Amino acid sequence: MEFKTVIESRESVRKYSNQKPNEEQVKYILEAGRMAPTAFNKQPQRIYILKSEEALQKMDSVHPCRYGAPMVILVCADKDAASNFKKKNCFLDLGYRSDDFKSLLGNKKRNSLDSMINTL
Repeated sequence: MEFKTVIESRESVRKYSNQKPNEEQVKYILEAGRMAPTAFNKQPQRIYILKSEEALQKMDSVHPCRYGAPMVILVCADKDAASNFKKKNCFLDLGYRSDDFKSLLGNKKRNSLDSMINTL
């Protein structure tokens, strides 16, 4: 399937049946996520499957947009790991070293460069 077709056919679901997905379906979803790229294969995410009523209620207290789904796949990442990774590696795809980029911008202050990188 073409990427554009995937994007055009996406849906925003706000109503779910109370039927939980079976183990094979969950494994399929997790495998698809496992195959997704994670920037140099760093895999900074943690995946939690919330099935118990207690876990789902805790989820609802934090983020009330579950819309009655009988199970939640919660994907979390270390925000600091992503930030540090961005600062260290965002210029690699451009072929620049950070000093080259600072010079190109006429920006000699490291703090200013950090501020600019954080807005990318």
